[in-house]
Amino acid sequence: MDSYVFKTSCGTTGFFQKEDDICRIYLEQNFWPVNESFSWSDWEKYSTGPNADNMPETTLSDPLSKGISYFVWHTRSQINPNIVDLKKSAYPAGKYCKRINRNSPKLYDFSRRDHSTIDEVRSFNNLTDSMNEIFNVIEPDKINEKAYGHKIRELLTIACTEVEYLLLQILKDNGYQSGRFSTNDYVKVLPILKLNEYRVELKMHPSMGSFSPFEVWSVKNPSQSLSWYSAYNSAKHDRGGNFHCATLGAAINAIAAVHILLEAQYGSKLFDKPMNSDYESCFQTVNEPSWGCDEVFFPLIEENEKISWVSSVEYFK
Repeated sequence: MDSYVFKTSCGTTGFFQKEDDICRIYLEQNFWPVNESFSWSDWEKYSTGPNADNMPETTLSDPLSKGISYFVWHTRSQINPNIVDLKKSAYPAGKYCKRINRNSPKLYDFSRRDHSTIDEVRSFNNLTDSMNEIFNVIEPDKINEKAYGHKIRELLTIACTEVEYLLLQILKDNGYQSGRFSTNDYVKVLPILKLNEYRVELKMHPSMGSFSPFEVWSVKNPSQSLSWYSAYNSAKHDRGGNFHCATLGAAINAIAAVHILLEAQYGSKLFDKPMNSDYESCFQTVNEPSWGCDEVFFPLIEENEKISWVSSVEYFK
């Protein structure tokens, strides 16, 4: 069985699976995804018949992309059949890596009821509740970003330890081994989830601007390149001398980092309440990574318009 991921000119990601003459296609759409079966021999007959010139144009010219374009065309969906990118899947159909979502179809539904997912969302909710309590005393405004105090320092400490916990779980669940985990290890998650491409805003406080806590995370300097994490370390090791480092701005960035890590692990639908989830966040993601055809996981497309995920593999193995 061969599996291919493709993209159309309208930005839709599709999945094409071929086994002998049986072809199955899955197309992501906002509300009603397309999941249909076709016969490859039907395409071959059409492509050599008198109506072949009526095929819609496609950017790619190889026979496989033209065949996929033909099938997209026959789904009668509103998706443009112009195939602009096509890659053979780097992962076996139905295989995925734990805590790495990349917005593969229905992978969130597969993990949403796991105890770890619920536990981590509850922990995040506790952080945001504490942040909102501080907002009742200190107005979330740009001019107050450097405000500091004991409650802010406590919140920054808990948020950063949660960030460390999530990064550790991603590494451990994917077969990464280390004698003593540190930011030198944690930073290896950066390219896997493209954390630097995420940007979020506070829904109720848009005047605070956007936050991209991992934007300048550096492999060469994994602790100091994260200013909010560096502030946490400074206040942790010398509270008396560095109390002023534990600012409101640092705490907000640390909690934003938790939001981003949860979405990166479980998908953008995690906080999509009430459409796709029971959970909600005080942050909204305004920019997320774009994944290439050779980067997303491929679901197993089955009969009766069903897709499934079979088992996990370890990214580092």
